[in-house]
Amino acid sequence: GDLTRLRTACCVVIGLFSGIRNSEMMTLGEDCLRIGKSRDQSVDLIWIHGTLYKTGKRPMRWLVPQVVGTAIKVLRELTQPLRDRLCQEFLASELAREIGEPLSATQSRRHAMVRGQLDKLFLSGGSGGESAVHVLPPGTVNAQLKEYCGHHGILGDDGIVYGLHSHQFRRTYAHFVARSELGDLFMLRDHFGHASIDMSL
Repeated sequence: GDLTRLRTACCVVIGLFSGIRNSEMMTLGEDCLRIGKSRDQSVDLIWIHGTLYKTGKRPMRWLVPQVVGTAIKVLRELTQPLRDRLCQEFLASELAREIGEPLSATQSRRHAMVRGQLDKLFLSGGSGGESAVHVLPPGTVNAQLKEYCGHHGILGDDGIVYGLHSHQFRRTYAHFVARSELGDLFMLRDHFGHASIDMSL
């Protein structure tokens, strides 16, 4: 529906203007935005904080333009009801543990997953009630990108709905950084979390 497409539009904006991987985008939490200053204190900078997986799991931050900050704020509001549902579910299972009710293996796994997703922005409510709230899996994101193209009549050269996928935003971001007068491959390497400049090249 419209809310799913709004979330997908936020995904497009964040991906296109940050170049982060889909897996990294799914780690963004409601407090991922940080405002800082340039070295000479003359310019406000916006950073988003998440987790890098590809070259070893570690915290990561990415410098982004204001439009990404706007998309993050839209996502915060859009997915707040789902975070509220996760919080209620988490508190209920914590209470059950405190009063001595044993959790099954499935319930324990769900409890651990919920704990790790309480603050996330890219959540889906599914159709199965509270227990269905979860971070979007990669396949779902790409399927929704294609549906988004179909809904908006975005077609490929062959006249068929364009098969947009999340990694294309990363390639586009890299292309424009590399060709910009202010572009810098060493900055791109650090921004992408690449292990070497060869990977960036």
